[in-house]
Amino acid sequence: MSNCIYCGHDLQLHETVDGRTDPNLGDISFCIGCGGVSEFTKTGFKKVDIESLDPPVRDEIKRMEQAWIKTRAISKIGDNDDK
Repeated sequence: MSNCIYCGHDLQLHETVDGRTDPNLGDISFCIGCGGVSEFTKTGFKKVDIESLDPPVRDEIKRMEQAWIKTRAISKIGDNDDK
């Protein structure tokens, strides 16, 4: 499909919040590689200003971001345990 426009992470494995694996035009994507937010278009993904999104979507993105930050932190703690 595409790569993240922020970090280049492979976006082949796309899943929407409601479980769909086929993005539709206008779907908002959250990159698990870097936390970047983008919108699916006819030509791929484009960067999105989170503040431009509707409040419910913006709130959902912020919750995803918080979970992503916590997951990354836990993962880094586990990585340090091996050293």
